[in-house]
Amino acid sequence: MASRNSIPEAYRISVTFWIPMHFTSLAGIILIQLTTWFARLVRGRVWYGFMTSLAIFCLSSCLLYISGQQPTSDLDQAPNYFLCLTQAALVYSDEPLAIHMLLSLLLELYWKVSSAHSQNGKTLEKHKRASSPWLLILPYASWCLLTIAFLVFGLRNPSKVVFSGHNPYCALDQSVPRIFNSVVCAILLLATMIVLAMIAVRLVMIKINCQSQPQTGALPSLGEYLGLFIRFTLILIFGVIAVIISIIFAIEDNSPIMYHVIAQAGVPLVAMIIFGSQKDVLLVWRDLGRRCLGRVRTMGMFRLASGKTSMTSKCRCSNPVLHKCEND
Repeated sequence: MASRNSIPEAYRISVTFWIPMHFTSLAGIILIQLTTWFARLVRGRVWYGFMTSLAIFCLSSCLLYISGQQPTSDLDQAPNYFLCLTQAALVYSDEPLAIHMLLSLLLELYWKVSSAHSQNGKTLEKHKRASSPWLLILPYASWCLLTIAFLVFGLRNPSKVVFSGHNPYCALDQSVPRIFNSVVCAILLLATMIVLAMIAVRLVMIKINCQSQPQTGALPSLGEYLGLFIRFTLILIFGVIAVIISIIFAIEDNSPIMYHVIAQAGVPLVAMIIFGSQKDVLLVWRDLGRRCLGRVRTMGMFRLASGKTSMTSKCRCSNPVLHKCEND
Protein backbone atom coordinates (compact mmCIF):
# COMPACT_ATOMS: atom_id res chain seq x y z
CA MET A 1 0.00 0.00 0.00
CA ALA A 2 1.42 3.39 -0.99
CA SER A 3 2.07 5.89 1.77
CA ARG A 4 0.31 9.21 1.93
CA ASN A 5 3.49 11.07 0.99
CA SER A 6 4.62 8.69 -1.72
CA ILE A 7 6.30 10.15 -4.78
CA PRO A 8 3.97 10.31 -7.81
CA GLU A 9 4.79 7.96 -10.65
CA ALA A 10 4.95 10.92 -13.04
CA TYR A 11 7.74 12.40 -10.91
CA ARG A 12 9.80 9.22 -11.06
CA ILE A 13 9.45 9.07 -14.82
CA SER A 14 10.36 12.74 -15.19
CA VAL A 15 13.50 12.37 -13.08
CA THR A 16 14.71 9.59 -15.36
CA PHE A 17 14.68 12.15 -18.18
CA TRP A 18 15.52 15.31 -16.20
CA ILE A 19 18.86 14.21 -14.74
CA PRO A 20 20.39 12.46 -17.81
CA MET A 21 19.35 15.26 -20.17
CA HIS A 22 20.91 17.95 -17.99
CA PHE A 23 24.10 15.99 -17.37
CA THR A 24 24.43 15.25 -21.09
CA SER A 25 23.97 18.94 -21.87
CA LEU A 26 26.46 19.94 -19.18
CA ALA A 27 29.11 17.50 -20.42
CA GLY A 28 28.61 18.63 -24.01
CA ILE A 29 28.76 22.32 -23.12
CA ILE A 30 31.98 21.87 -21.15
CA LEU A 31 33.50 19.80 -23.95
CA ILE A 32 32.60 22.40 -26.58
CA GLN A 33 34.06 25.24 -24.52
CA LEU A 34 37.28 23.31 -23.89
CA THR A 35 37.50 22.47 -27.59
CA THR A 36 37.13 26.08 -28.68
CA TRP A 37 39.52 27.28 -25.98
CA PHE A 38 42.41 24.87 -26.58
CA ALA A 39 41.95 24.85 -30.36
CA ARG A 40 41.91 28.67 -30.28
CA LEU A 41 38.77 28.90 -32.35
CA VAL A 42 37.29 32.34 -32.84
CA ARG A 43 34.66 32.83 -30.14
CA GLY A 44 33.74 35.99 -28.30
CA ARG A 45 33.34 36.42 -24.57
CA VAL A 46 29.58 36.81 -25.03
CA TRP A 47 29.46 33.34 -26.59
CA TYR A 48 31.37 31.90 -23.64
CA GLY A 49 29.02 33.76 -21.32
CA PHE A 50 25.99 32.24 -23.03
CA MET A 51 27.39 28.72 -22.84
CA THR A 52 28.30 29.28 -19.19
CA SER A 53 24.73 30.39 -18.45
CA LEU A 54 23.46 27.11 -19.87
CA ALA A 55 25.98 25.19 -17.76
CA ILE A 56 24.80 27.06 -14.65
CA PHE A 57 21.21 26.19 -15.51
CA CYS A 58 22.08 22.50 -15.83
CA LEU A 59 23.98 22.48 -12.53
CA SER A 60 21.20 24.31 -10.71
CA SER A 61 18.56 21.92 -12.01
CA CYS A 62 20.55 18.91 -10.76
CA LEU A 63 21.61 20.45 -7.45
CA LEU A 64 19.54 18.06 -5.35
CA TYR A 65 20.82 15.05 -7.26
CA ILE A 66 24.45 16.17 -7.04
CA SER A 67 24.14 16.70 -3.28
CA GLY A 68 22.49 13.29 -2.85
CA GLN A 69 19.21 14.76 -1.58
CA GLN A 70 16.95 14.03 -4.54
CA PRO A 71 13.86 12.29 -3.05
CA THR A 72 13.41 8.82 -4.50
CA SER A 73 10.74 7.06 -2.42
CA ASP A 74 8.51 9.48 -0.51
CA LEU A 75 8.10 13.16 0.27
CA ASP A 76 9.21 12.64 3.87
CA GLN A 77 12.76 12.66 2.52
CA ALA A 78 12.65 16.43 2.27
CA PRO A 79 15.94 18.04 1.18
CA ASN A 80 17.80 20.51 3.34
CA TYR A 81 15.96 23.84 3.53
CA PHE A 82 18.90 26.05 2.54
CA LEU A 83 19.85 23.72 -0.30
CA CYS A 84 16.24 23.71 -1.47
CA LEU A 85 16.08 27.51 -1.25
CA THR A 86 19.32 27.84 -3.23
CA GLN A 87 18.05 25.59 -5.99
CA ALA A 88 14.68 27.35 -6.15
CA ALA A 89 16.32 30.78 -6.41
CA LEU A 90 18.77 29.61 -9.07
CA VAL A 91 16.17 27.80 -11.16
CA TYR A 92 13.99 30.91 -11.23
CA SER A 93 16.86 33.26 -12.09
CA ASP A 94 18.78 31.03 -14.53
CA GLU A 95 16.10 31.11 -17.21
CA PRO A 96 16.18 34.94 -17.56
CA LEU A 97 19.99 34.76 -17.56
CA ALA A 98 20.07 32.38 -20.52
CA ILE A 99 17.56 34.47 -22.48
CA HIS A 100 19.43 37.68 -21.64
CA MET A 101 22.70 36.15 -22.85
CA LEU A 102 21.00 35.08 -26.07
CA LEU A 103 19.84 38.67 -26.49
CA SER A 104 23.44 39.84 -26.01
CA LEU A 105 24.61 37.33 -28.61
CA LEU A 106 22.10 38.65 -31.11
CA LEU A 107 23.01 42.27 -30.37
CA GLU A 108 26.66 41.41 -30.88
CA LEU A 109 25.83 39.73 -34.18
CA TYR A 110 23.72 42.69 -35.32
CA TRP A 111 26.44 45.22 -34.60
CA LYS A 112 29.07 43.02 -36.23
CA VAL A 113 26.96 42.70 -39.37
CA SER A 114 26.33 46.44 -39.39
CA SER A 115 29.98 47.34 -38.83
CA ALA A 116 31.26 44.91 -41.47
CA HIS A 117 28.99 46.31 -44.17
CA SER A 118 28.48 49.87 -43.01
CA GLN A 119 29.12 52.65 -45.48
CA ASN A 120 28.04 55.66 -43.45
CA GLY A 121 31.20 56.25 -41.43
CA LYS A 122 29.87 54.61 -38.25
CA THR A 123 31.80 51.37 -38.63
CA LEU A 124 34.10 52.02 -35.67
CA GLU A 125 31.23 52.99 -33.40
CA LYS A 126 29.26 49.83 -34.20
CA HIS A 127 32.37 47.69 -33.80
CA LYS A 128 32.87 49.15 -30.32
CA ARG A 129 29.28 48.32 -29.47
CA ALA A 130 29.79 44.72 -30.60
CA SER A 131 32.85 44.39 -28.36
CA SER A 132 31.32 46.19 -25.38
CA PRO A 133 31.83 44.38 -22.05
CA TRP A 134 28.33 45.46 -21.01
CA LEU A 135 26.90 42.73 -23.23
CA LEU A 136 28.33 40.29 -20.70
CA ILE A 137 28.15 42.36 -17.51
CA LEU A 138 24.48 43.34 -17.64
CA PRO A 139 23.04 39.80 -17.95
CA TYR A 140 25.12 38.45 -15.08
CA ALA A 141 24.53 41.53 -12.93
CA SER A 142 20.76 41.19 -13.41
CA TRP A 143 21.07 37.46 -12.71
CA CYS A 144 22.77 38.18 -9.38
CA LEU A 145 20.04 40.67 -8.47
CA LEU A 146 17.28 38.23 -9.37
CA THR A 147 18.94 35.43 -7.42
CA ILE A 148 19.30 37.65 -4.36
CA ALA A 149 15.67 38.76 -4.67
CA PHE A 150 14.41 35.17 -4.78
CA LEU A 151 16.68 34.21 -1.88
CA VAL A 152 15.32 37.08 0.22
CA PHE A 153 11.77 36.08 -0.66
CA GLY A 154 12.47 32.50 0.40
CA LEU A 155 14.12 33.56 3.65
CA ARG A 156 11.19 35.78 4.54
CA ASN A 157 8.68 33.10 3.54
CA PRO A 158 10.28 29.77 4.49
CA SER A 159 6.98 27.92 4.19
CA LYS A 160 6.86 28.80 0.49
CA VAL A 161 10.10 26.94 -0.28
CA VAL A 162 8.82 23.48 -1.07
CA PHE A 163 9.57 20.23 -2.79
CA SER A 164 6.12 18.98 -3.67
CA GLY A 165 6.91 16.12 -6.01
CA HIS A 166 5.16 18.04 -8.78
CA ASN A 167 8.58 19.26 -9.99
CA PRO A 168 11.89 17.38 -10.04
CA TYR A 169 13.39 20.39 -8.25
CA CYS A 170 12.59 22.74 -5.38
CA ALA A 171 10.33 25.69 -6.14
CA LEU A 172 8.70 28.71 -4.55
CA ASP A 173 5.08 27.85 -3.85
CA GLN A 174 3.76 31.32 -4.51
CA SER A 175 2.29 32.94 -7.60
CA VAL A 176 4.21 36.23 -7.30
CA PRO A 177 7.70 34.85 -8.07
CA ARG A 178 6.36 32.73 -10.92
CA ILE A 179 4.46 35.62 -12.48
CA PHE A 180 7.39 37.98 -12.04
CA ASN A 181 9.77 35.46 -13.59
CA SER A 182 7.39 34.88 -16.51
CA VAL A 183 7.07 38.63 -17.14
CA VAL A 184 10.85 39.09 -17.14
CA CYS A 185 11.31 36.17 -19.54
CA ALA A 186 8.54 37.47 -21.80
CA ILE A 187 10.11 40.94 -21.99
CA LEU A 188 13.53 39.51 -22.78
CA LEU A 189 12.08 37.18 -25.40
CA LEU A 190 10.22 40.06 -27.04
CA ALA A 191 13.42 42.11 -27.20
CA THR A 192 15.28 39.09 -28.57
CA MET A 193 12.74 38.58 -31.34
CA ILE A 194 12.92 42.27 -32.26
CA VAL A 195 16.71 42.10 -32.58
CA LEU A 196 16.38 38.89 -34.57
CA ALA A 197 14.03 40.64 -36.99
CA MET A 198 16.49 43.54 -37.29
CA ILE A 199 19.27 41.11 -38.17
CA ALA A 200 17.07 39.44 -40.78
CA VAL A 201 16.29 42.79 -42.41
CA ARG A 202 19.96 43.75 -42.32
CA LEU A 203 21.04 40.49 -43.94
CA VAL A 204 18.47 40.89 -46.71
CA MET A 205 19.71 44.42 -47.40
CA ILE A 206 23.31 43.22 -47.51
CA LYS A 207 22.33 40.42 -49.88
CA ILE A 208 20.66 42.90 -52.22
CA ASN A 209 23.65 45.25 -52.09
CA CYS A 210 26.07 42.40 -52.76
CA GLN A 211 24.11 41.36 -55.83
CA SER A 212 23.90 44.88 -57.22
CA GLN A 213 27.45 45.91 -56.24
CA PRO A 214 29.66 42.83 -55.79
CA GLN A 215 32.42 43.38 -53.24
CA THR A 216 35.41 41.22 -52.48
CA GLY A 217 34.87 39.19 -49.33
CA ALA A 218 31.31 40.38 -48.83
CA LEU A 219 29.55 37.16 -49.76
CA PRO A 220 31.71 34.83 -47.61
CA SER A 221 31.12 36.97 -44.53
CA LEU A 222 27.42 37.11 -45.37
CA GLY A 223 27.32 33.32 -45.43
CA GLU A 224 29.03 33.19 -42.04
CA TYR A 225 26.57 35.65 -40.53
CA LEU A 226 23.67 33.77 -42.07
CA GLY A 227 24.84 30.53 -40.46
CA LEU A 228 24.98 32.17 -37.03
CA PHE A 229 21.60 33.75 -37.63
CA ILE A 230 20.03 30.37 -38.36
CA ARG A 231 21.59 28.80 -35.27
CA PHE A 232 20.42 31.60 -32.99
CA THR A 233 16.96 31.44 -34.54
CA LEU A 234 16.67 27.73 -33.79
CA ILE A 235 17.73 28.26 -30.19
CA LEU A 236 15.25 31.11 -29.84
CA ILE A 237 12.40 28.99 -31.22
CA PHE A 238 13.07 26.24 -28.71
CA GLY A 239 13.45 28.85 -25.98
CA VAL A 240 10.07 30.40 -26.78
CA ILE A 241 8.43 26.97 -26.74
CA ALA A 242 10.04 26.18 -23.39
CA VAL A 243 8.91 29.46 -21.83
CA ILE A 244 5.34 29.03 -23.10
CA ILE A 245 5.17 25.51 -21.70
CA SER A 246 6.65 26.71 -18.41
CA ILE A 247 4.02 29.45 -18.15
CA ILE A 248 1.23 26.97 -18.85
CA PHE A 249 2.72 24.60 -16.30
CA ALA A 250 2.88 27.38 -13.70
CA ILE A 251 -0.74 28.38 -14.29
CA GLU A 252 -2.29 24.93 -14.59
CA ASP A 253 -1.24 22.60 -11.80
CA ASN A 254 -2.75 19.60 -13.56
CA SER A 255 -0.68 20.00 -16.73
CA PRO A 256 1.51 16.96 -17.59
CA ILE A 257 4.90 17.28 -15.93
CA MET A 258 6.67 15.51 -18.79
CA TYR A 259 6.02 18.41 -21.18
CA HIS A 260 7.55 20.81 -18.69
CA VAL A 261 10.57 18.58 -18.06
CA ILE A 262 11.32 17.96 -21.73
CA ALA A 263 10.89 21.66 -22.56
CA GLN A 264 13.18 22.97 -19.84
CA ALA A 265 15.79 20.23 -20.06
CA GLY A 266 15.68 20.20 -23.85
CA VAL A 267 16.79 23.80 -24.44
CA PRO A 268 20.38 23.36 -23.14
CA LEU A 269 20.59 20.07 -25.04
CA VAL A 270 19.45 21.71 -28.28
CA ALA A 271 21.90 24.59 -27.81
CA MET A 272 24.71 22.13 -27.14
CA ILE A 273 23.92 20.20 -30.32
CA ILE A 274 23.59 23.37 -32.43
CA PHE A 275 26.90 24.87 -31.31
CA GLY A 276 28.65 21.51 -31.18
CA SER A 277 27.80 20.88 -34.82
CA GLN A 278 29.60 24.00 -36.06
CA LYS A 279 32.06 23.24 -38.82
CA ASP A 280 35.23 24.40 -37.06
CA VAL A 281 34.39 22.38 -33.93
CA LEU A 282 33.69 19.27 -36.00
CA LEU A 283 36.98 19.73 -37.86
CA VAL A 284 38.88 19.89 -34.57
CA TRP A 285 37.26 16.67 -33.37
CA ARG A 286 37.89 15.03 -36.75
CA ASP A 287 41.58 15.94 -36.68
CA LEU A 288 41.85 14.78 -33.08
CA GLY A 289 40.23 11.47 -34.00
CA ARG A 290 42.60 11.02 -36.91
CA ARG A 291 45.61 11.71 -34.70
CA CYS A 292 44.46 9.22 -32.10
CA LEU A 293 43.74 6.63 -34.78
CA GLY A 294 47.12 7.29 -36.39
CA ARG A 295 48.92 6.79 -33.08
CA VAL A 296 47.06 3.54 -32.48
CA ARG A 297 48.03 2.29 -35.93
CA THR A 298 51.64 3.36 -35.45
CA MET A 299 51.86 1.58 -32.11
CA GLY A 300 50.30 -1.52 -33.64
CA MET A 301 52.76 -1.53 -36.54
CA PHE A 302 55.66 -0.96 -34.16
CA ARG A 303 54.61 -3.89 -31.97
CA LEU A 304 54.15 -6.07 -35.05
CA ALA A 305 57.59 -5.13 -36.35
CA SER A 306 59.15 -5.75 -32.94
CA GLY A 307 57.51 -9.16 -32.79
CA LYS A 308 58.83 -10.13 -36.22
CA THR A 309 62.35 -8.97 -35.31
CA SER A 310 62.25 -11.00 -32.11
CA MET A 311 61.10 -14.13 -33.93
CA THR A 312 63.83 -13.71 -36.57
CA SER A 313 66.50 -13.40 -33.89
CA LYS A 314 65.28 -16.54 -32.15
CA CYS A 315 65.32 -18.52 -35.38
CA ARG A 316 68.91 -17.49 -36.12
CA CYS A 317 70.23 -18.57 -32.72
CA SER A 318 72.25 -21.83 -32.85
CA ASN A 319 72.36 -22.36 -29.09
CA PRO A 320 69.11 -21.33 -27.45
CA VAL A 321 70.49 -22.18 -24.01
CA LEU A 322 73.45 -19.81 -24.25
CA HIS A 323 71.47 -17.39 -26.49
CA LYS A 324 74.34 -17.19 -28.97
CA CYS A 325 73.57 -16.59 -32.60
CA GLU A 326 75.31 -18.06 -35.59
CA ASN A 327 76.63 -14.70 -36.71
CA ASP A 328 78.35 -13.99 -33.36
